[in-house]
Parts: sequence; structure tokens; C-alpha cells
Amino acid sequence: MMMKQQSMPSVQVSSGTVDLDCDKESSSEDSKSVGLSAADMLGERIIPLLRYLDVKMAKYAELAIADSYVELIRSRTRAKVATSAERDYLHATELAAKAKELLDCEAARSLELEQRERLDADCNKM
Repeated sequence: MMMKQQSMPSVQVSSGTVDLDCDKESSSEDSKSVGLSAADMLGERIIPLLRYLDVKMAKYAELAIADSYVELIRSRTRAKVATSAERDYLHATELAAKAKELLDCEAARSLELEQRERLDADCNKM
């Protein structure tokens, strides 16, 4: 008994191109091919990124932290974290003061209601 061999998709890589062949028997018109060259990848993604970073480096070259743009961002992040912690502390202090003020207002309001109830009770007795 003879078994038919199923044709498996094959991937061929040569000189920076990727070819996807679905069938070995299929004609060149039926085969799907995707061409990706290394130069295209560099041109589309890496080169603009390097140019961007070069511009940023030139822009901040006069600063004392000009070792690299990354170092500059790290120092800014540290400064933001420090000011954020200080702001959080100030907000917590302000919140505690507002909570105390709210408790004082609630106590005064309940005392006022008690006095009004006593006054109403005294007026009803008369």
C-alpha cells in the first residue's frame, strides 16, 4: 500500500529575502512570496531612530548631564519622582487637616441638633 506524501510549506531564506512556497507543484503565479531585505528594515526603523537620538544628543550637549540622552531622561525621572513624593506628603497632610475639620463640623452639627431637639421639647412642654 502506497501512501501519498503531503506537501509541507517550505521557507527559504537567501540573501535577505523570505519566500513562502505552499506547494512544490504550484506555479510561480500561485506561490506567495514576501520579500524583506535587511536594508529596508534598517532604513525604515533603525536609521530614523539613530537620527532622532543624534538630534536629542546635540540639543542637550551643552548640559552637564550630556553623557547621553538616556542619562538626561533618568535624571529628569528621578527629579519627578522626588517632587511627586513631596507632593504626596503635602496632599496627605492637607487631607488629614480636612478630615479633622470635617469631624469638628460633624460634632458641631450634632450638638446643634441636640440643642434644637431640647428646645423643641421645652417649647412643647409649655
